[in-house]
Amino acid sequence: MQGGGQPSDVGQIGEARVLKVVRSEAGIVHLVDRAIQLGPVTLSVDSGIRQLHSRLHSAGHLIGAAIETMGWHATKGSHQPGQCRVIGVKDKEEAVVPEKEAIERLVD
Repeated sequence: MQGGGQPSDVGQIGEARVLKVVRSEAGIVHLVDRAIQLGPVTLSVDSGIRQLHSRLHSAGHLIGAAIETMGWHATKGSHQPGQCRVIGVKDKEEAVVPEKEAIERLVD
């Protein structure tokens, strides 16, 4: 299920491909590309996609920690592939505008 700015896992339920997992009033819902027959099925998670999402999520936390040393506080983030971002607000009056190179040095 999607959470913490990170996309949901994808994979397979039987022959159906899991496209997205969401929380609704009915509970946790798996959106799939076809109907799933009743009975026992094998479930699998696409480990390559999960690892990518996990790495992007961890990178967001590292960036958040880096900008805190510059007087900023990370308040929100998105770890969606192709549109990752960390949003911060000034935590201190003397906060400096974070520059890409400085953040990269701290994260490295």
